[in-house]
Amino acid sequence: MEYAVEKMTSKDMAEVYRINLEAFGDEPEWLEEAVGDSDAFCFVARSSGKVVGHAIIYNNTWITPNYCKIATIAVSKAYHGKGIGKALILKILDTAKELGLDRIKLEVDTENYGAMKLYKSLGFRTHEFKEGYYYQTGGDAYIMWRFEDKKTEEINMRNDFKVLAINPGSTSTKIALFNGDETLEVIVVRHEKEDIDKYSGILEQDEYRERVIKECLKEKGFDINTLDVVVGRGGLIKPMASGTYSINEAMVNDLHLPFAANHASSLGGIIAKRIGDSLGIPSFIVDPVVVDEMLPIAKLTGLKDAPRRSLFHALNQKAVARRCAKQIGKPYEDCKFIVAHMGGGVSVGAHVLGQVLDVTDGMFGEGPMSPERGGAIPVVTLLDAIISGKLDIKETRSKLTKNSGVVDHLGTNSFIEVCDRVKAGDEEAKFVLEAMAYQTAKNICMMMAPIQGKPDAIILTGGLAYADLLTDEIKKYISHLAEVVVYPGEGEMEALAEGALRVIRGEESAKVY
Repeated sequence: MEYAVEKMTSKDMAEVYRINLEAFGDEPEWLEEAVGDSDAFCFVARSSGKVVGHAIIYNNTWITPNYCKIATIAVSKAYHGKGIGKALILKILDTAKELGLDRIKLEVDTENYGAMKLYKSLGFRTHEFKEGYYYQTGGDAYIMWRFEDKKTEEINMRNDFKVLAINPGSTSTKIALFNGDETLEVIVVRHEKEDIDKYSGILEQDEYRERVIKECLKEKGFDINTLDVVVGRGGLIKPMASGTYSINEAMVNDLHLPFAANHASSLGGIIAKRIGDSLGIPSFIVDPVVVDEMLPIAKLTGLKDAPRRSLFHALNQKAVARRCAKQIGKPYEDCKFIVAHMGGGVSVGAHVLGQVLDVTDGMFGEGPMSPERGGAIPVVTLLDAIISGKLDIKETRSKLTKNSGVVDHLGTNSFIEVCDRVKAGDEEAKFVLEAMAYQTAKNICMMMAPIQGKPDAIILTGGLAYADLLTDEIKKYISHLAEVVVYPGEGEMEALAEGALRVIRGEESAKVY
């Protein structure tokens, strides 16, 4: 296609307004005013004499030296993907260079992935997130900058964003500070029983825990005002796609609903937003346990009113899958993995081209048993135990999620103790460990169905992955299927920080709840 980028004139305004209305839903008066403004530089792209796109920049050196702002850029929808947007941007860059303006700013809708990809390819980088920036739609925006002067870029295009990550537990709050990818400090604040007993519920502790976090950071000599972003552990809210989410009022409201209010992780988003709002910086959650990308067919069961649901260790599963993808030199979105997270609960997921198409419920009645959870229990056997009085129906949920599995068989939920007993010759402990390994391997094999082929790797992760006795036993059953990679530990704080950094670096867009 042939087109030319030329100076905009008043005769072009009808077409300019039409394109602007099509792109942004409005016809602002300043567009026409800009044509006569000495600080504005206005361009149109023409194809066969027809205006098919426009761009306007303002020389804002009266605000900041060597600074200009791209006020608008739009291309008629019929001409998208034909290089016109790039041609307009290149004209702007040439004009800015001629004027000696080496600092260029623009805003872009967080959902406009094509534009963001173009801007990044031309040297723009994300500096800031603005919630509800576009008044027409209420949409969010990223503020992006490009620096012609490399020295200025090194100073201003920072890669050392300071991140505070918050992961509340029932009796403790784990916080971590990051300087870009570097971990500065990881702190576990233990809460005294008498302190938390003052509150009627977990969520009533929000101000108390926020205060403790700030006091702790102050004691460590960290200036909270230097933070760029706050990220919290997500709670039991509505099912959602994987990603990093801006914490908005709708999310905060749902974090206060009864189902979410019973879990300490809900405090993560609430406290992160409180701190972020007080500092005027963005706040996020990343891959909460309710991430739901399951195939509809995977949710169907033999009982109409009892569908399967997606409830798993999404944060760590996604993080280790991305880590493995990076190590094998492929984008996560091009990979197939089976990931088994093994901790207090065990969840096994099939990661196919960036989505978890099937996964065992790591909390309620699915998958392998774990140190504290029963996993899949035969339904009729469970009902018989309740009817016979061996199990109290009121205590069954607590039994299955906190006091079953390994602890029910061996009287301990410490897997270190279990391994020590195995090494000391305890045959019962050995049998239980081998049964847990068998169940985990069996569930890994079940996930071959949604993989539909050979996975790039099978990943064993979580705190129990430190136990060679367990991982070696699992490998006996699955090593013929694919390479088995072991990433011990949970890495939750790092995963939270990585999710926030991907957004503020412009590598991905923040999702809206």
